[in-house]
Amino acid sequence: MGNHQTIPDEIADRFATCELESIERKFQKLADEGSFRKKSFDKKTFQKYYFTSYPSISELLFNTFDAHGNGKVEFEEFIRGLVLVRGSFDEKIFFMFKMFRLKKGKSVSKEEFRRVTSSGIFAGKKEKKDEKKQRVNELAEEVFTAYDVDHDKCLNRKEFTEWAKQSLESTVLLDLFKKLDNLLTASGSISGPTNVMHETHVAKTDDGGFSIDNIPPSWLELFVQAGITKEELQDPSTAIMLMGIVADKITNKKGKQQQQHQQHQQQHQQQQQPATAQHNAPPTSHPQNTPAPVQQAAQTAIPAAPAPPPLQALNSPAPGTNNTPKPVMSTATSSLLADIRKGTDLKRVEADTELGELSRDDKNDLTNVLMRAIHDHRVNLKIEENSDEEDDWDD
Repeated sequence: MGNHQTIPDEIADRFATCELESIERKFQKLADEGSFRKKSFDKKTFQKYYFTSYPSISELLFNTFDAHGNGKVEFEEFIRGLVLVRGSFDEKIFFMFKMFRLKKGKSVSKEEFRRVTSSGIFAGKKEKKDEKKQRVNELAEEVFTAYDVDHDKCLNRKEFTEWAKQSLESTVLLDLFKKLDNLLTASGSISGPTNVMHETHVAKTDDGGFSIDNIPPSWLELFVQAGITKEELQDPSTAIMLMGIVADKITNKKGKQQQQHQQHQQQHQQQQQPATAQHNAPPTSHPQNTPAPVQQAAQTAIPAAPAPPPLQALNSPAPGTNNTPKPVMSTATSSLLADIRKGTDLKRVEADTELGELSRDDKNDLTNVLMRAIHDHRVNLKIEENSDEEDDWDD
């Protein structure tokens, strides 16, 4: 076939040889069926085989791969899209941004946002048409109120990224990206239509890549209290979702504590600096029995420069700006969050990420959040296994 020979080395280098061969086989299967010249595939063919329960999501994926906007996807377009789908967290968010730009403009309009999020994949339950409309409108208003900073009724890339970093909808799409990547890079050919929920890829490795033993004991106890089963925790996508919730809670708690500590330090330093400057001022002196001229006295009375401010003060904001220090995450917690958002295999975490610093009320709140999350996850599984999607493009 030789399609991989037509793409730049910097693109091909993002894949193992066996992965490129698998992608090439599956592309050719689509192309053989989707075009006369067998050099590209169309939307109908892609929707026939990928994420059949959610045709609007399948259509969004196809349109994003179709960089030229001509209704067909050639191999280089396909492979360049997959680089983003399986790339870094920022690359995945950029691919997501392109999915939302239905008209391929520079930003996402509120109408485009509504149409994309109307998909049943984001609902968490079976929706009637009026329920879907209410959910989508409320979500759009909430998001644009919070993230449309320049008030132009659109989300530019920066605004969209800020929303996507902390939204449940982006978590759903990131999981979908992983499934698509696994489907296309796994050995074998297309055997039939693929449903987004029927494909579960357990990322276990011989050297202990992911298992229930990698979850900290205090976290595991919390998951048990929330009614989460061992089988659910052994599924990487489910475990990553749940661990992300706990990691965010710990991060927020540590950030608030660090912020309070920094504010206390700043107040203490501001109180100490005037006294230090006065203490360091040298005494004035004049020649014995000689009256000092006024100008000379003024010069000799100049105190020595005060001691340089501590490093903390050097990092303080300029006057007139928001002087609230930003929360600082611990190394272990920030590293864990990075691993979760990148979708990598989780390893054992350090003791610094344990739950000991959380109060009883914080743990109870966290347990309730986990209970709701796993309930919604189970509902999603049941919906996708037992029902087809409604027309997602209706408002």
